[in-house]
Amino acid sequence: MHNYNIFNSTPASEWLEAYPVGNGRMGSLIMGKVSQEIIYLNEETIVSSRDNTTEHSPEIYDKLQYIRKLLLEGRDVEADTYAKTEFSSEYKRVSSYGTAGMLKIALHETENCENYCRKLDVMNGKASVSYDIGNTRFTRECFASYPDDIMVYRITCEGGKFDARVNYEYAKCLSKESRENACIAVSETLFGHHRFAVGFRIESDGDITFGNGMAQITDASSVLILCDIRTEFRHGESFAEKLSFPALSYNELISRHTDDFSSLMNRADIELPKLPESETLPMSTRLHPTHRALVPDGGLLALQWQFGRYLLVSSSRPGTFPANLQGIWASDLICPWNGDFHLNVNLQMNYWAAETVNLSECHTPLFDYMNNILLPSGKETAKFIYHSRGSVVHHLSTIYGFTGIADGVWGIWPMGAAWLAHHMWEHYLFTKDESFLRESYEFIRETAIFFIDNAVKDKNGYFATVPSTVPEHEYVVKDENGEDRNVWITMNCSMDIEAINMLMTVFEEASKILGIDDEDVRFAPILRDGLPPLKVGRFGQLQEWQEDHTESDIGHNHIAHGYTLFPFNTLTRDMKELRDALTVSIERRTKKPSYTMGWCIILPAIMYARLGRGDDAYPFLHRLIGVCSSNSLLTTFANPGLPDGFQIDANFGFVSAIAEMLLQSHEGMISLLPALPKKWDHGSFRGFRARGGFEVSAKWEDFSVTEFTVKADSPSEGIIELPKTQKNSAFLGSDGKAYSSVNGKVTVFVESELKLIAK
Repeated sequence: MHNYNIFNSTPASEWLEAYPVGNGRMGSLIMGKVSQEIIYLNEETIVSSRDNTTEHSPEIYDKLQYIRKLLLEGRDVEADTYAKTEFSSEYKRVSSYGTAGMLKIALHETENCENYCRKLDVMNGKASVSYDIGNTRFTRECFASYPDDIMVYRITCEGGKFDARVNYEYAKCLSKESRENACIAVSETLFGHHRFAVGFRIESDGDITFGNGMAQITDASSVLILCDIRTEFRHGESFAEKLSFPALSYNELISRHTDDFSSLMNRADIELPKLPESETLPMSTRLHPTHRALVPDGGLLALQWQFGRYLLVSSSRPGTFPANLQGIWASDLICPWNGDFHLNVNLQMNYWAAETVNLSECHTPLFDYMNNILLPSGKETAKFIYHSRGSVVHHLSTIYGFTGIADGVWGIWPMGAAWLAHHMWEHYLFTKDESFLRESYEFIRETAIFFIDNAVKDKNGYFATVPSTVPEHEYVVKDENGEDRNVWITMNCSMDIEAINMLMTVFEEASKILGIDDEDVRFAPILRDGLPPLKVGRFGQLQEWQEDHTESDIGHNHIAHGYTLFPFNTLTRDMKELRDALTVSIERRTKKPSYTMGWCIILPAIMYARLGRGDDAYPFLHRLIGVCSSNSLLTTFANPGLPDGFQIDANFGFVSAIAEMLLQSHEGMISLLPALPKKWDHGSFRGFRARGGFEVSAKWEDFSVTEFTVKADSPSEGIIELPKTQKNSAFLGSDGKAYSSVNGKVTVFVESELKLIAK
């Protein structure tokens, strides 16, 4: 196991270079400046104001039915025009997630120091800063404890004493007071007057005085700051009274935190070809284009991979909300794209890797959010907007459970819940937890019933979803004057077909497992089999729309119609024509990409990995790091004309891409190294999970597996698919038996654990 430290030899020059820590509910980013430490504070429920789906007008149903009528009559341009004009008042805006303010700690009169090192210990969840001023050695440490639900910051020095002043700052702070060695600040969100309290308690061997909501510490060699945040969202009027500081020493706090955090991080690891000399370089040097052009750095890929797992452990723990567009970290009152839950790729990408990389419990906040918030809200939205049974969620939501139509014409897309239902099914496939499936069944069922109720036949006799859009992509058609028009509104786009196909399959399969049979269950395969087929277009591409329309943007950021391949698992390897067509689509997208947002860069890598094309996936891994990774390895979006900003989905997508390159299990077998690039001739992975309740580890040399271990949650048979280089290989098992591959596959029966070593 590597130490996996991200380190820099200078303080963060901007927020994106700061180091994040988090416990799921709260988080902070640490700048590491010498004279004054700045800690950005966050709590996951600090969202400006409540959003209300019922703000849609009572006429929205009739308006949507009119759009549906126009589409079914083939009047696409008229439908789109209506959606952009008469329907425009129905597009709602949701409020933004935002910062909880800053904790500022004034320490020195100078920024000058020696031996400066700023480090993030990824495996143990701790940020630190160390430096020398004169003969005095200073060390600062920061972590966010999940066991004790507290953020901890400690400053110590050797060879001298220091003074410090601790102050909380926030643009909408209402009051500050001091009591019992603690400072309490009450603030409110930018809009909506939703209040929250930030409290910090200080312990020190120096003298502490409080005044004006600040703390002054003098003649100290150690200062311990415990910080808590409580919100009106969670605690009502008594939110400030809920601030709590555990009566534990620093050693107790760090021990409990480290045991908890490292137990999750140490479950899985990867080893890729690396250059040891790169391991000792600060990240600013390691990421420099000149260095990266000369040195293929597999160790950096492994570090970025583990950092993605670190962010999931830090931002998504049982009992919390799922990670939003920024995880839990924000520096401003308003975040890019509101820091909400975008449901047309982004929230899903946050969790694609959770099961494979052995962080299944970090997936559960998403399920709690779906069951407890989206499901009841989605039922109301289905009833109000569509006069329908079931539950529907559109392209974004918030902690308040907004499920209506937002932002613009693209917000009419109704597939958010359908896509999310697949996450529940995946969790079941990985864990075989039938009690979980029973608890999740209502979400799956109600989402399916919405599409059953709203299914209509198009002119060709196929079932259609009307109206809808391709996620954030327009097509070009001629209007009545023969002029080209960019059009959003459509029906039966390929992604809708793919998503409903998967949803009906999941609904039917889950119902069988749980022994449920009724009219809706029996209609699921009828709807699925009555969908139109996917089509190949004039360029050999997989069509995004039922008609072979011209894309408005060939290099568009989304590859929505690729979700039959990933994550939906239905474009299997025997479907060569459609897989080849999708490959053409990906190639067309990536030759002249229109965006440099991180998730747009990593998405092709994931799809190429699923296609078994490791050498095509590999460049996108390096492109993400080269274009979008800051010196803290947080990923950015860098759209032309927009300032760089943080969006976390690419950090998580990077984890998913490498996991897919090393292990796949979606076609009834466990495939080892299915998309190994030429650069990775040797390496290993440990602790990955596979569907069916397996844990898998493997080592390889010269592109061939030399040993692998399979653990089973319960006694099970498994088929292990080896790389293409190993059609006929022999292994000796830890059970004393000899195993041989047949057509590149080894069948094993695993009682609890079985290790096979190549002979």
